[in-house]
Amino acid sequence: MSAKKESQQVTFESIGVHADVCTALNEHNMSHPLEFQRKILLHTVNDFADVIAESTAHSGRHSLIAIFAVHCVRSSDPKSNVVIVANNTSTVAKITKTIQTLLGSTRVCAMACLDEPPKMSTTTPPTAGAVFVATLPSLSKWPAESFVNTVTFIAEDCCIHDTKPLQTIVEMVIERSPQANLFFLSSRPPSEVSMSIRYLLRRKNRRYYFQANTSAKFSYLMCHDAADREALCMQVAQLKGLKSVLILTHNKEVRDLKANVLRDLGVKTFCIQRNTPQPDHDRSLGDFLRSPYAILVAMDAYPGVDVMDLDAIIQYYPPQKSMPEEEWAEYVSYLQTTCDPRRTTTVVTLVAPDDFSLVQYFMKRVGAEGPVINIGPTHPLLPAAVFHPELILQEKTRIENSGRGASSSKTRSPVAASAVPLPRSQRADGGKGSSSGSAAAVPSAQQSSGGKATAAPPADANNGKGKVTQGSAPSSAATPASNASKNGGGNNGGKNGGGNQQQQQQQQQQQGNNASKDSGNNGNNNGGQQKAAEEGREGGEGGNKEGGREGGGRRRRR
Repeated sequence: MSAKKESQQVTFESIGVHADVCTALNEHNMSHPLEFQRKILLHTVNDFADVIAESTAHSGRHSLIAIFAVHCVRSSDPKSNVVIVANNTSTVAKITKTIQTLLGSTRVCAMACLDEPPKMSTTTPPTAGAVFVATLPSLSKWPAESFVNTVTFIAEDCCIHDTKPLQTIVEMVIERSPQANLFFLSSRPPSEVSMSIRYLLRRKNRRYYFQANTSAKFSYLMCHDAADREALCMQVAQLKGLKSVLILTHNKEVRDLKANVLRDLGVKTFCIQRNTPQPDHDRSLGDFLRSPYAILVAMDAYPGVDVMDLDAIIQYYPPQKSMPEEEWAEYVSYLQTTCDPRRTTTVVTLVAPDDFSLVQYFMKRVGAEGPVINIGPTHPLLPAAVFHPELILQEKTRIENSGRGASSSKTRSPVAASAVPLPRSQRADGGKGSSSGSAAAVPSAQQSSGGKATAAPPADANNGKGKVTQGSAPSSAATPASNASKNGGGNNGGKNGGGNQQQQQQQQQQQGNNASKDSGNNGNNNGGQQKAAEEGREGGEGGNKEGGREGGGRRRRR
């Protein structure tokens, strides 16, 4: 079904608009909302979240304001008031007339208040509720008590007003009616609305609507221990182009991680925990937002910073499944609806081998499945793994289907090739593997068997050099001889035995020395585990033919 047909089937009643409002709209043959109206009202009529929505001049915003204002009055219990700040006196009259004409049957009083604040005791019964429409200069003259029963504060266009007067009015509304929701339309994208206004919206229940679709980018990096996790976090936090970074970790680890970031990176760092007092919280958040280069370390699922104000979010651990459903819903909404389509924000999740069930659940909740990239902190492809994980997956598949597949007598199917990560030994992680080769990619939930984001078995050893990758068995053919064997081959007797094979064979035939044969066989079976002096002497007396040819101490190939 096309989006247009689906939109035509949506009605004001089906998205949850109050029944009295729907009845009044049906009388004017307005049962179906416009696409712009549908997108904003779909959730807001039920959860009354704080909203900033980008709207054009001819998008039906006056009717949207009228419908939502009356819906809020009729849904409040006890009945409360809605205050609308219009752009000018002309739009004050238009909005008031729209409510009176379109929704008059709801019996909600709409008043234009240009000269003085409404007198509630004489204008309307205290239990009926009303909609007051005024300009910003008019509202500035209202006493604080006029906002006591406000359930919703609406701005026709929050971008055209001076920031300071509008901020003062909104703060007054919040102080007198803490439960009031803010509903702001904007002629410009929400990211261009002043931070002083945006950060007055509730941190746990807010949404931004752009004309274009918004979405953060998600990438997943694999770590294998605590040191690996911290090293990856530090390297990602200092990637080129990342100026404002939010790191989310367990609440009890916030302060320690902040200290480590400050020690290792030397960047201005702030921290916020669950028990941080509100004044300290606001001060830390404000200092972070004003800093051109800064890192904020906060507890898991912290929604205090708009995603549009960040270059990256690093989830030190995947969010826990055990989070309350309300907190999960708030966090997912935060990631999906506070982004800016013109500024790409990357959400990086660090995944340990035992975190795959958690990251799979997170992928499902946010609708962002992808490969878990197995890459070292100092690997040259780390930036690509963070910002373009799909390219890393393509490169890994290309390598496995070309050079690695040609060197093996067994050919993998395309499905199998895409499901096997490159070895951990190819990670350039400062001691855990060489820098050669490419980053490994663990398949996403869509690619792995059974739909689970589990780690596939690693590939063969690195370049036949005998390095054993995680979960793989060592190759006897690629394993070097022991030190004892090397020492044995370096003795004088070993050199003579390895350098003159014919003389050894003659000595064996003439002397028939059973002890030499037993000793040589023993050296062969044990793979050079005898003492260096004994092996050299046995090499001089003439070990077996294989031992003499290999230098007196190398293992037999199995």
